[in-house]
Amino acid sequence: FSSSTLVESIDALLNELSPVERKIFTGRLAAEGDLKTLADLGDELGVSRERIRQIEARIVERLRSEQPWASRLSEQLESLLRERTGPLYLEDLPRESPWFDGITERPRVFEQLLDRLVTNPRFYVLQLQDRFLVSRVSMDTWRSIISESLAQLRQVAPQGITRNQVDELLKQYATARACPELWDLVREHLSDRLRFGTATNG
Repeated sequence: FSSSTLVESIDALLNELSPVERKIFTGRLAAEGDLKTLADLGDELGVSRERIRQIEARIVERLRSEQPWASRLSEQLESLLRERTGPLYLEDLPRESPWFDGITERPRVFEQLLDRLVTNPRFYVLQLQDRFLVSRVSMDTWRSIISESLAQLRQVAPQGITRNQVDELLKQYATARACPELWDLVREHLSDRLRFGTATNG
């Protein structure tokens, strides 16, 4: 692999694109501010939304076939998430691998790269409160994990359940949803809904 960081590789790619391609790709990556829609860019460039989509698709296809860092991105994240026991925060990526140096200042660009380049397996950037983390589950899936975990706990609560049993259930459910590293965050998110007391036998 090239010794260039991910950020350096992105910047080098942008320099290789034509002015129109660069405008489209930076807009679609939110590289210079807000994320721009196909319609926004079509209006700016005086072409149809479909034409913008075609140009973007051509750039992405070129990236996948010609840029080794595009496949390296998937490999690096898969390696970092494999057998992980805690969340993979975006701010920790450079400590995990120097290849990610500088990416913490571009969370939206990173999110859009994952959305456009890495499709098998999929990775997502989740914003939970004021922190970004990388996961195999989308924001919608995260919300469903929270609601379904709460529903499961409500089902078993009348039978009497210990704190350790709650932890074990949340671990099992997060593992079944392909995000075992997030179980502790699920518990933290549900903490204001959980109340524990002392049983009569201590």
